[in-house]
Amino acid sequence: MYIPHCPNPACRWFHEPPAEKWYIHYGYHHTKAFGRVHRFRCKRCGRTFSTQTFLIDYYAKKVVDYEILLQHLVTASGLLDLSRKLRVRVETIENRFERFARCALAIHADLLERLPMNEDMTADGLETFSYSQYYPCHVNIVAGSLSEFIYTHGFANLRRKGRMTKEQKQKRQRLEANGRADPKSVERSFIRLLGDLTQRLLEKGITKRKLYTDEHTAYPRAFGKVEGFSQIFVHQRVNSKEPRTKQNPLFPVNYIDRQIRKDMSDHTRETVQWAKCPSALMARMSIYRFYHNCVIPRRVRESRSGNDQSHAEKAGILKEELDAIISRHWLKRCFLTKLHLGYEEVNTWLCRWRNPGISFGRYIPHYIQV
Repeated sequence: MYIPHCPNPACRWFHEPPAEKWYIHYGYHHTKAFGRVHRFRCKRCGRTFSTQTFLIDYYAKKVVDYEILLQHLVTASGLLDLSRKLRVRVETIENRFERFARCALAIHADLLERLPMNEDMTADGLETFSYSQYYPCHVNIVAGSLSEFIYTHGFANLRRKGRMTKEQKQKRQRLEANGRADPKSVERSFIRLLGDLTQRLLEKGITKRKLYTDEHTAYPRAFGKVEGFSQIFVHQRVNSKEPRTKQNPLFPVNYIDRQIRKDMSDHTRETVQWAKCPSALMARMSIYRFYHNCVIPRRVRESRSGNDQSHAEKAGILKEELDAIISRHWLKRCFLTKLHLGYEEVNTWLCRWRNPGISFGRYIPHYIQV
């Protein structure tokens, strides 16, 4: 029975529950999905809660296998495939991905607290789109040069560019009458990403690491506005037309981009399946980051010979500690106010990402803001 603390954020025992038993049994109720559910009451604030309060399926009315969700997400299955396999509505699948994403974000937050992060890094943007090709975007990624561990990622809206017919240009103009992508969105995204990352590295006492990027003009502008950036990083630019071999300093992010396009149906080239909104895109990307960092072996050939080291282990964490972190949050309800998340991750947690000019129109439950 998993009852870590009082669920009331206004109660002192939300953050510091006492060693002795701080709650009393308060009966039970029956549910169709979970059977008999026990209820409890906090001795201090009087808030009642149940065993479901601290599980990932809090407020859910249908049981879904999250391991199946993960397996299909990373093998380019679409939502309709999952809907048919699990015999639930597409909206249920989308909801479970959002819940799972919050678990993945909590695991990643704990990992960043414990990783030494003492390696050079590479940064780049994966160009994709959500809702339609008139709403392209960048998923900005910062990864370790040696471990290929994804340290952070963010989102930036773009304006559709490239060759278009006259009709396509007219349609873009009509859509932009309702809202146009910020021309400095990539710059602002990297300011936030590197701002959070720089503060973490300063806290760990790490200085003079190299940060490799391509020659995108937004990067030096962004890095010049990040407080403490020059204390931590030496920015080195690499021509993106250089051969994308392992000797290329940009290999880690190029490799991650390739894996994402191979594994996720949202980002396959000329795809017939795509994210319906940026928040859904970033939720699934957070789950994939967990899969890439913590689940799969870093190299398939090495795993065949018994070395199944993950990217997180290569980044400097012991397997026992990694397993303990995953176990602490796996299929649990995670609380936003108890985690140290970056600005972009908070936006993903709260489903705040939007395409310009499109109203959101989704219900965001209050309990995810606690």
